[in-house]
Amino acid sequence: MSDELERIEDGEQPEPEPPEPVTPPLQMISVRVIDRAGTSAQGAALVEYGSWAKGTVERCYVPRDALERDGEAVAVREDILDAGPPYGIPWHRFAKIKVSADDVELELRKRGVWRLEDATDGNKVMAAVLAAIKPAVHEMMRAAQEWMEE
Repeated sequence: MSDELERIEDGEQPEPEPPEPVTPPLQMISVRVIDRAGTSAQGAALVEYGSWAKGTVERCYVPRDALERDGEAVAVREDILDAGPPYGIPWHRFAKIKVSADDVELELRKRGVWRLEDATDGNKVMAAVLAAIKPAVHEMMRAAQEWMEE
């Protein structure tokens, strides 16, 4: 006699079968096609997706046959985007910009910006801010270059 039948005869209830896992439908993500390589559906496409407003814009390569029309737009399944080789340098890994208020003030004063009226010359203000972050930008570029050489 089977173990399950013996348990039922002893008054035990059979263990229910676990429910089948529910797989959510694959989400389609709108993309902008930047470039296409190859002359057929077997080629690759460089696509851009995300939101500039939210600061989440990414680019990656996907198979051209993964591009699907969604009305006027083009879309790609989310899992395909996740698996696509990324395009570009991951700048966030290297941008360690730390600028103090004192650094900005010094650069403003070097350019003659002492009063609010002086700050109406946007070129002077922008030049001061850029000068204050220049060392951090150089460090970011150096780190990105090392990453590219790895």
